[in-house]
Parts: sequence; structure tokens; C-alpha cells
Amino acid sequence: MHRKIQYLTALLILIFSLISLADIHAQFGISFKYVLDYEDIPSNIPGKANDRLAQQGSQIALDYRIKVVNYGVLFGPEIFAKMVRINGVDIFDASNLEVGNVKSIRSFGLNVPVTIYPFHFDQCDECPTFAKQHFFKNHFFIQPVVGYELRNWVNEPDNVVPAINEHFAMAGLGLGVDFFVGKYVKISPILQYKHYFPLTDNSLYKSKLKPAVFEAGVRIGWGR
Repeated sequence: MHRKIQYLTALLILIFSLISLADIHAQFGISFKYVLDYEDIPSNIPGKANDRLAQQGSQIALDYRIKVVNYGVLFGPEIFAKMVRINGVDIFDASNLEVGNVKSIRSFGLNVPVTIYPFHFDQCDECPTFAKQHFFKNHFFIQPVVGYELRNWVNEPDNVVPAINEHFAMAGLGLGVDFFVGKYVKISPILQYKHYFPLTDNSLYKSKLKPAVFEAGVRIGWGR
């Protein structure tokens, strides 16, 4: 245990030393997204193929990002809350009688997006001619993201089955563009695809569901 603590301390010192050598700025942001969620729901009828469920909802997120100046990279944590409305998911008891339905799925979690400006690497952020002459290089970005999500299924009536909670790891990729409002505020439309990797079974279906999500939205950020 003592040796592990030493390794961890050395790693933290190395990380902060590297950060101290780089010129970095901080940014804060809030984002709003439309969510389209796809997943295969096991059929209640034996021998029938899974039902493909498409559900729509919305997401709000707050983030804090560190910008590595002149290298076109931002990274940092993002916390979010999401809700998708459900249609057509019924709940059956052991005798195959319908006893309720699923109203919505509410999610909370933590993401770590890495915003990369691929044509901006090793460019001068502070040069006045850069932003004017190279709009595409300075504004277009790709955004790989990883994260964790806790999903809670909301049923009607609410006590018809025990609580349905799922845990997921997530990986995704997005594309977007920045539009600046003044020097420190920017509005960034983004499209993103995310794939979920189940960590636990869904207690209603006794299996691991594997949703995939398309998101479209906008982030409002401020800071250098």
C-alpha cells in the first residue's frame, strides 16, 4: 500500500509539473441537447425478435474545461442530467399479465470530453491575424468523450416492480463549430454519437441493454 501511494504521489507531481510548463486557460460552459436514444428491448413473447425502441428526450450539462494554449485542446469534467420519455414499454407480471408501463428514463452522470481543434495544433492563439484568416482552423472541432451514467426507469404505477437502475460506461464522438460573441463567450453547436456499455443487468428484462444515442445541441462557454 505504501508503495502504491508513492507511485500515485509521483504521478500527480509529474502531471502538475507538465501542466505548470504549459500555458493553460480555464473555461466554464453550459449545454442543452436534444437526445434520440435507440435500444433493443427483449420481447415479452417467446420466440419474437427484440423490439427496437426509439425514445426522445433532453439533456442539460455543466462543464469546466482546461485549454492548452496554442495546441487546440480542451479537456475537463462535465456533469449532466437527462430525461427521455418512453412509449410502448409495458410491464408484465409472472403470469404474463400487463400490470403497468414505463413512463421515462432519468439519467445522471459524469463525462470527460476532450475538444480537439485538429487544424489548430501548434498555432498562435493570440496572433490577431490568425482568427481572421483561418476561420475553419480556429473554430471547427472534434470531440471524443468517455463517461459514466446511472439510469433510473420511472414506472406507472411507481411500485409495480422494484426500482430499475442501470449503470453504464460510455464512449462517443462529436463534431462541432464555435461562433464567438465578443472575446470570451462562444456558442458551439454540436452533433454527437454515444455508445453505452452496460455494467449491470436491467432488472426488468434480466439482461444487459446496450443503448446508442444521437445528440444535437449547443454549448455556451465563457472564459479564455
